[in-house]
Amino acid sequence: ARVIIAGALAAIMDTLLRRPLGFLAEEGEVFDIGSLPSLHFSGLAEGATGAFGLDPGNFEIASETLLLPDPEYAALRALVLEYFTSIRKTIADDHVIFKFDETMGCSSGDRKFM
Repeated sequence: ARVIIAGALAAIMDTLLRRPLGFLAEEGEVFDIGSLPSLHFSGLAEGATGAFGLDPGNFEIASETLLLPDPEYAALRALVLEYFTSIRKTIADDHVIFKFDETMGCSSGDRKFM
């Protein structure tokens, strides 16, 4: 179950980092100012860049045979996989960060994000 929770926390982190700060906007007003890392991660920064993101990697394989004590964990696993699969479809291969299932070194996506 810890693997599922870690995946859910990674999805929450990804979602929060992908959104510009909008909580300061008045009702009906658009306020798309965010931190530089957030704008860069989401692909909204100026210049020739695209969105960055995480690859679910081995999460699907590692979590498919887990004995989950509650059905809520299975539902959470499905949501995490759906989220990262949909995000991954919009991200170029060279903009995937933290590819630790392939190498423990910095990937090309990590270098571009930094």
